[in-house]
Amino acid sequence: SAAMKGTVIAHNFGVPNWGAQQTLRVLELGREKPELLFGRVTKAFFLVTQRQLGRFTGSLPESEGSPRYEVHDGKLTLNGRFPRPGRLTRLCGYSSACSWFRRHFLREAYKHPKPEEFAALVAGIQEQLRGRYRVRLTAICWDAGDPEMDAVAKALSTAGIDVILVHNALPGLRKGDDEWVFPVQRHPNARAAETLAKYLADRLRG
Repeated sequence: SAAMKGTVIAHNFGVPNWGAQQTLRVLELGREKPELLFGRVTKAFFLVTQRQLGRFTGSLPESEGSPRYEVHDGKLTLNGRFPRPGRLTRLCGYSSACSWFRRHFLREAYKHPKPEEFAALVAGIQEQLRGRYRVRLTAICWDAGDPEMDAVAKALSTAGIDVILVHNALPGLRKGDDEWVFPVQRHPNARAAETLAKYLADRLRG
């Protein structure tokens, strides 16, 4: 909103530790936040990070209890939920300290998603947005020299989704670079958010 000097009002519908599967399920059930009712929706963005991929496959603690989508014969279907949170997660939630402990002492096998299956999930989000608000989704891929994210970005493009590669917006972005992310959760920091916002504003004006 600041980067567009108030000509566009941006709403952040992100929920901590949610993945693309929760976003799709909320849209399917028609349970979006009410801010969407107060104005005309013109654009939608979705940030795709490595953690989003892990949440999709159930490889991360925050996947516990979330909807499980699978692709069968090229069709995306809801197939129950991932197992409910364990005792440790119920006690301390998804705090930075809890995440650090789990990452170092309770390591689980990371399941790599098939790019085309994750793309099908994001395409499901776009289909919901198009049907209800007539807007196209733009996926912002945090690529940072990550071959897996490059493959996902390609699959998203093939699925008809507009893709922005973050390295084009954040100068010198590299995999594992702490300049643009918080050290524990690896989420974009304030500097990254502001720089990316200016980049998006320039695209919207163009």
